[in-house]
Amino acid sequence: MLPSTLAYDSKTVAYEWIKNGMASLSLNKCSVHDLDIDLIGLAFRYLFRFSPYLMQEVRAARRVLGLEHMGYVGLHVRTGFKGSDQHEKYHPKMYAKPWQWNESIFCAYRYATQHFGNEASIFLATDSEQVRGMVGPEYRGRIRCLDSPVLHLDELKKLQHKTKAQLKLSFFSVWVELILLAESHSLVRGDSGYASLAQSLCFMPKERTVSALTCTSS
Repeated sequence: MLPSTLAYDSKTVAYEWIKNGMASLSLNKCSVHDLDIDLIGLAFRYLFRFSPYLMQEVRAARRVLGLEHMGYVGLHVRTGFKGSDQHEKYHPKMYAKPWQWNESIFCAYRYATQHFGNEASIFLATDSEQVRGMVGPEYRGRIRCLDSPVLHLDELKKLQHKTKAQLKLSFFSVWVELILLAESHSLVRGDSGYASLAQSLCFMPKERTVSALTCTSS
């Protein structure tokens, strides 16, 4: 459960822990968004540490993608909910038809151009090869993505035909993409826990988060 949910529900076991944690971190007056981002991000950093090998791969990816020593816009396109009645009900624009995911790509392109100029780069992370294929020549090479197999953790049963080596490479790329999203200057995102974790890792303020559903700051 999100910390903001726990912090305002006195019936939960974690209520006092969250409230005390907020006070010690001077988060009492923060917004719901910042509460979730800060507490989840802090917890993650206390509990986990990225391996030197992983960070080496992240640096190599930035070099290959041409994102070294520069700011860029992150874009995460989540398609794994397709087929879920609940999410199609609340997010019909995102999940109704596959080609509408292209609107997220255009949103990131427009946002990057408006805020950072015509040369701004965009890093795309997605759980869909189909979405990668939508990045056409009209974006003039400004949108970059990893050249590795796409893996969605909710759909592992579809990957039974892959070798262990292929699965390992795909799973590893999930973490590389997560860190690249977290290191972006701004993040264009849909409804996704993966994107939320990326925000938390770098304590990204809501002013630098853009909804792919509305193409406006959240």
